[in-house]
Amino acid sequence: MTPHLTLLAGIAQEHLNIPTLETRRSDHLDFHNVSVWGIAAALDAAFVAGVRTSTASRCLESLLQDVTGCDSPVFTAEHVAFLQDRIEVLTT
Repeated sequence: MTPHLTLLAGIAQEHLNIPTLETRRSDHLDFHNVSVWGIAAALDAAFVAGVRTSTASRCLESLLQDVTGCDSPVFTAEHVAFLQDRIEVLTT
């Protein structure tokens, strides 16, 4: 499961009491009665998670530009690769 689907599954569990977002091919397992306040809480949690991910991604991209643009021996190719990996994880 991708990181963003794992996050959404966690939100569904916490706010909607839905144990999984996997299709189980059974009406009583795949359809749920949920309250409007539960839906509102889940949507709010997803929105906040998106804002945090976007902000973190922008910060890491900015840091990556600073690191690749400087001539410091402190930052190695491994540091750059790590930042690129973190950005990819946040944006997928």
